[in-house]
Amino acid sequence: MLSFLYAWLTLNQGTPPSGRAIVAAMHDRYVGKWYRTLTFVQRNTATAPDGVTEHSTWLEYAAIPGRLRIEFQPRDSGGGVLFVRDSQDLATVHEDTWEGRSVYIVGAASGDRHRRQFWVDKERLVFVRLLEPAQRDTTRTSDIRFNDYRPAGDAWLSAEVAFLVDGKQRWLEQYTEIQTGTALPDSLFDPRRWAPRKD
Repeated sequence: MLSFLYAWLTLNQGTPPSGRAIVAAMHDRYVGKWYRTLTFVQRNTATAPDGVTEHSTWLEYAAIPGRLRIEFQPRDSGGGVLFVRDSQDLATVHEDTWEGRSVYIVGAASGDRHRRQFWVDKERLVFVRLLEPAQRDTTRTSDIRFNDYRPAGDAWLSAEVAFLVDGKQRWLEQYTEIQTGTALPDSLFDPRRWAPRKD
């Protein structure tokens, strides 16, 4: 309750709130409402610098917060990856607009589109964009955009994620067969239980 009051008071001061207040408000808006698990089929489009595209399909399982399992197809290949938690600097915040909607930008000053930062839709309080230096060449900027938000009960989900480098799309994820609330066993996220690759 105290975190809710703090977040509400901060968000309604007329000035950009702190990053912690934004995260607290996101939590309190959807606590008890957000789905705890998510499964979907992910159809990918990779675009090379010369414009050539390649397609792939993955199966994904998420246990929220903090765990994501990706299975590369074909399923019996045994290929895939597991993701765990990450962190972010919450010190710097400003406001802007994105796709015609007001957003909070956490982690960078106004006009800085290179430093690691995440963008939050001000009304819906959902994560819509991540900017950071590219992994292979830190002089370039990686831009991850969460698009096509759809209602999921009292919460939201993004059915498309686009990955750009210096403004050019390099990877696109489109999700189908989306299910929320499905029971997922802990063993699904245990690397020791991963099915062996079949040659």
